[in-house]
Amino acid sequence: MAIDIFRLNWILVDTVVIILLIIALISVRIFKEMYRYRFSLSNENLECINYGKSEINFRNINILIRNWALLRDKTSKKKSSSKPVIILIKTNYKKRLIQVLSEGFVSYGFDVVNLHLKIKSYSHFRTHEELGDTIFKILNFFKQNELIKNSNYIVIQYTKSNLNYHSIVTDDNCKGIILINPKLKREFKTNLHEMVKDVNSNFYIHTIFNKKSIFYTTNKNYKTIIREFNEDDYPSLKITSFERANSSFKYYETVLLGVIIKKMENYSLDS
Repeated sequence: MAIDIFRLNWILVDTVVIILLIIALISVRIFKEMYRYRFSLSNENLECINYGKSEINFRNINILIRNWALLRDKTSKKKSSSKPVIILIKTNYKKRLIQVLSEGFVSYGFDVVNLHLKIKSYSHFRTHEELGDTIFKILNFFKQNELIKNSNYIVIQYTKSNLNYHSIVTDDNCKGIILINPKLKREFKTNLHEMVKDVNSNFYIHTIFNKKSIFYTTNKNYKTIIREFNEDDYPSLKITSFERANSSFKYYETVLLGVIIKKMENYSLDS
């Protein structure tokens, strides 16, 4: 039976077509975002050694160790390295930027420890002690198994979680902390005020922000740190901003990698 096109509800048809087009556009955007990065190492000289929860008895109450891995250059196993180990902390598997940075650091000669955490409690006063104890045990494990050659380390955080590093900034082996887009909540600002006062003269805490947010408005976390943490009053705290990058630093990965490597070389020289 022939369809009478004049009796069709064209408003409904147009609405369905528009909805399908929107869904198609969103699907393409999600696909491009998910498959922008590789899921495996491209440099054949690099290796990733994954470890389970049973390798070390952490005995943590407030911090859950989901997994941890060591990335290093296979060709430099017998070479000595004066570069500090990078502890790259994440709480979200979806951060593809972590993989890009990790591979870049190892290609540049650093050993990288990827540490995936779940924080059960931020308010408990022992959380920062557990974090410091976790890092110490992991580095000691690698040292005993001759997988790393340097006890000095630098912490890099790129997570939505605000961690307390108070027990780390007083560790002589820790040469610096780099926070990428930290969320400046009230508790974290309090911790940051305490940390920048307790560090020694050769220790720096660097914060890196995307300056612009959605619809080109200023990133509120960047505005907060500029307003409340004057570098003249807190010389151990350094602030860097990317004018046009978004929160994922898409298309700015190489620039971000270069900025961080330059900062870490300064740490090495100071140490």
